[in-house]
Amino acid sequence: MSFASNASASGARRAVSDAEAYSYALHVACVEYALEVYRSRAGTPQMPAAPTPAAAGSSSSTARRSSEGARRTIGALTDRLRDSGSPRTRFPEKMIRRLTDCIQRVAMGRDPTYTQPSLRQTCGVFFGTLNDPPTVRRLRENRRIEEVIMLFVSTATATLNKRPLSDAERRAELDMQIAALLDMLKECLRGLGAPRELTEMLDEFSVGTPAPDTSAPLPVLPASTNTLVRAAAAAFGVDDAQLAQDTEATDALSSISAATTDLKRVVSRVSAGTPGADEFASADAHQAWRTAELTTLSERIVELCQLEPQLLRLASDNEAPARIPPCAPACYRLVLERCLDADLARIRSQQADDHVPLGILSPTHTALLEACALHWRVSRGAAAAAHLHVVRSRYDRGEVPLECLSDSLGAAVRLVRADPPSTWLRADAALLAGTLAAVVDPLLRTVYPLCERIVDTDPASVVPLLAMVQSIVRTDLVDSAAVAAKCDVLVGVVRASATQAYAAEAAVAARKHSVFDTLITLLDWVEAQHRRLAAGYPRALPFSPAEVVADEHARLFCHDCASMRGAIHAECLGVDDARAVADALALLGRIRAVAERAPGALDAEALFAPVVRHWLDVAQRRGQDWVVNAIRADSFVPDHGTDYSSSVRDLHDALQQPAQVLGALAWSNTTERAGFYTRFARMTAELVERYSRTIEALFMDEMLPRENISTPTPEVSAWVERARATLGADRPAPPTAQVIEPASCVKLNNIEGTRALLDALYHQIDADAVAAVAAPKDSAEGVPQFVFAVKLVQAELAGVPAADTFVTLSDVRGSRLAKTRTIYDTATPRWDEVFDLGTDEAMWLSATVWARDGATPVLLGRASLRLDPALFVDVNVHETWLELTNGGGRIHVRLSMESAHDDILFYFGRAFRVLKRVEADMVRVLIDRMAVCMRQILSRATLRTLVKGRLNIDRALGNVRALYVSAMERANGTAATIPPVEPRRRDAPLSDVEIEAAIVPLLDYLDENLGTLKASLSEDEAQLVLTRIWKEVLYTIESLLVPPLAATPSEMTQLSEKEVDIVFKWLSFLRSYFNAYDPDTGVAHGIPLDVLQGPKYRELLSYLLLHDQSTDALMIECVRGFQARLASAPDRRSKAGVDQRSLGTIRAHKRAKAEEAEPAMTHMAMKILRMRPGTADFLAQQLISMDSLQQALSAGPGLRRMSRRLDN
Repeated sequence: MSFASNASASGARRAVSDAEAYSYALHVACVEYALEVYRSRAGTPQMPAAPTPAAAGSSSSTARRSSEGARRTIGALTDRLRDSGSPRTRFPEKMIRRLTDCIQRVAMGRDPTYTQPSLRQTCGVFFGTLNDPPTVRRLRENRRIEEVIMLFVSTATATLNKRPLSDAERRAELDMQIAALLDMLKECLRGLGAPRELTEMLDEFSVGTPAPDTSAPLPVLPASTNTLVRAAAAAFGVDDAQLAQDTEATDALSSISAATTDLKRVVSRVSAGTPGADEFASADAHQAWRTAELTTLSERIVELCQLEPQLLRLASDNEAPARIPPCAPACYRLVLERCLDADLARIRSQQADDHVPLGILSPTHTALLEACALHWRVSRGAAAAAHLHVVRSRYDRGEVPLECLSDSLGAAVRLVRADPPSTWLRADAALLAGTLAAVVDPLLRTVYPLCERIVDTDPASVVPLLAMVQSIVRTDLVDSAAVAAKCDVLVGVVRASATQAYAAEAAVAARKHSVFDTLITLLDWVEAQHRRLAAGYPRALPFSPAEVVADEHARLFCHDCASMRGAIHAECLGVDDARAVADALALLGRIRAVAERAPGALDAEALFAPVVRHWLDVAQRRGQDWVVNAIRADSFVPDHGTDYSSSVRDLHDALQQPAQVLGALAWSNTTERAGFYTRFARMTAELVERYSRTIEALFMDEMLPRENISTPTPEVSAWVERARATLGADRPAPPTAQVIEPASCVKLNNIEGTRALLDALYHQIDADAVAAVAAPKDSAEGVPQFVFAVKLVQAELAGVPAADTFVTLSDVRGSRLAKTRTIYDTATPRWDEVFDLGTDEAMWLSATVWARDGATPVLLGRASLRLDPALFVDVNVHETWLELTNGGGRIHVRLSMESAHDDILFYFGRAFRVLKRVEADMVRVLIDRMAVCMRQILSRATLRTLVKGRLNIDRALGNVRALYVSAMERANGTAATIPPVEPRRRDAPLSDVEIEAAIVPLLDYLDENLGTLKASLSEDEAQLVLTRIWKEVLYTIESLLVPPLAATPSEMTQLSEKEVDIVFKWLSFLRSYFNAYDPDTGVAHGIPLDVLQGPKYRELLSYLLLHDQSTDALMIECVRGFQARLASAPDRRSKAGVDQRSLGTIRAHKRAKAEEAEPAMTHMAMKILRMRPGTADFLAQQLISMDSLQQALSAGPGLRRMSRRLDN
């Protein structure tokens, strides 16, 4: 802002004496007084002027009368004040503060209503009276308005008596000031709820007090009476007599003339280029400052000349002495020091509860300093530096509190933000920068002892100090590196204090009995300390004590954890309680958060990795017991609106808990995380297999009661004998067709619910992403390296018309490895069962076919096959017919192999495969029980009876129905009598009603059981079971038409045309039955037609096109179909476990399998050829070709991979 400040800063600095500073300050105060005089003359209401001597002589009588009237007025006012002592006229407590502020504004000239110089002078003196502690205490105690008025009257009288005024002028002036006080009192009482008597009393006083006469000319008072003049004198200890002498020759015109001359000289120098551009940070900054400075100076000069036009004639080069100090900043700072000391002395004499401004300076001294800065052209930066320097020195001496230093520093920082120092004079910026740098040291000295006990120190005593240091750094005026170096010393002190506190706490925690108790105690303390300190210390500081303490505590804690690693593992790995180990794992997240503050001090995940693996092992062992207990407690009733029972929910909880724990660990090492999830997948697969196998065993016990397999009950024996007599069969009858119970259906639903649970887990842990991270290992410890899937499809028995057969698989030592279910009353049993056999090397396998004959099975034949990993790959399928020993027939076996990997996809695939096979086995057993009735009714015996009429059909079928109903009633504990069916001769051709009547017992049986299935199974499971039942119907009807596909001729003969028509009418009836179409609503409640009319259905329909063709035509059809298959052969790959690892991949596999359906007519033609003579060679060659094509299509890519594996 100023040329003067620049001149002083650029030249040699010299000390400024008090006398010099007083002289310059007094001149500024006189100039301000002169401006008040001129402004009052320009339009402010004026006081009565002093009369000239002549006027005084001619108006002596008038003055005497006026004096007497004024005396009477004051006397009357005094009498009324003395008479008013009512308690109801006491003023509110807050009025004193309002009146003090109002008097202060008037004294400083900030109230436009009261600008008379004499009133402002009186108010200045009265302001000191209102700040006198004894006076204030007395006024607050009695709160009498008359005492306030009397104090003002006394102050005004004493002030006016010092002026050279006549009695009339003095009394007129007094009346005017009393009237002004009364107006001020009314204004201060407004809104405070003052009593009505008090306001009425003030109104009466106002009526009795004469209004001032504003028509008289304004008197010219001595400069020594001005508030600012007296404040300047008081700051430097000058008494009233010396002040009157110093201001005796001072008048308004000379003061304002000198100020104008100084301003013009400054304008001349600025215009001449002083200071120059090199004294600024840039030329733009210099130009901006020069323009602003000239504008301000010109406006000031214009204002002065408007007040006094004679100033226009002054020249800037006149010889009047300069009134701007040569070292204006130093002089300004000295005046500031004296004013601050005077105000501090005044404050010390006040009461403790009196309000003290943080700026310390009184309004009068503030106005004086502002006037000095304006007249001396001291820049705002230099003024802020001076104020901060003075307050800092007083803070160092303990004379002002930290809040005052913070207020002064805040003002300087706000100035830097509002007006960047880059636009200042370099000298001013350097001055403020040096002052700011000098403030840092005392602040840090104050912080040092607090940092020595930082853990126990209240953050409220540290934060303000560090915040001030940070505000200084953010100004960019100080060397931040130097400040940081000083703060580093404090950081070291804080660290030492944190180490001492941690050591004390560690000594207490070491007394715990358990390593984990010690760890938890220390961890709780470290976290609590960090939370407490973090709440008290913000981050926006030169350094955060909270962060330093937290980092040091983290380093020490991590060191302790690393030293206790062995003890932690020993204690944790010795616990066999999954919950206790899980509680230990819960510490991982907390310890990891602490370890992040001490990089390299502790690898928390490496510390807890063995604990995680141990916990998974414990969870796996406990999970086995959990599964057993869950099934034992299950009543197999749908649970809470679901289709499955409570054991599925328990299994879900058993698997969900470790999955959630693993997810909550948030393991950063992706490879280790993948390893944990792989172990979890292995555990999941084992628990799912254990659960599903147990459910399957319970289901089998319900569907295959032991008494039915060994010794039949008397009721069943009677049913068997009657069945033999009725149907004329001389062979043992199968077990009784049972009614399906809802509990059995719930068990099927449980398998479906488990599959949905497994799929949810698969997606929850994102198994695909885990598999992409972890490379699959050969196999886990104790897990075979290769897994062979041995599927026993079907068999053709030789020399046995019908038998109840099953197959066992055994190794070379004769140990049984697997066993199929029993298929009753057929020479072509179809098991379609798959068994997984694990091995690490090649092995021989024996498949033995047994027939049940009472309690002792009869050996029908045995076949051997070699499981050699060198001949298989995981995408290859080998399918073959094995000849049984003893001429017992043949067995159809399908083999595939996949390598066992310690891989998450492998385990999920195995779990899904187990569930699928368990479900398939359970559905097969269910269908086997229903197939008993199907084979008895949908048989060639029934066809012969219908066609040849060898037996009364109604009677025969009635007996079959009676047998079924009788068995049902006995199962329910009741008995019913079946009315006999009268015989009837049938001469006319069979009608549809008669043909359908032959299978009515089957339909009744289906009604009874399918209703239970539909009501008890879930929608998806019901569709699956119904579809499988429908397929069994198709297989049963196919067995009436053709033998199974094989390379040898069959003894089975083709049906007659009439019998074929009956069979396909049965097929049509059953299709409509399973579709359950409602013509009224147009909705099919059963199996959709596209499912009913699938590949097998279309294959059966092809029989109508082929059965009457010649043998040559059938051979041509077989060759044509084989060639078409060879031309359009797709690359069929066998299914592998990893390809069916979730419900999504299973559905995709089913869609692909449906698209690759085999040509139906080729197979049907070959089956018909088995019933034609002379076709053995053709069938054998054709099957060999088809098998070779199948092997080539499915094994091509895999064989190449196997060859590479063997080469390596």
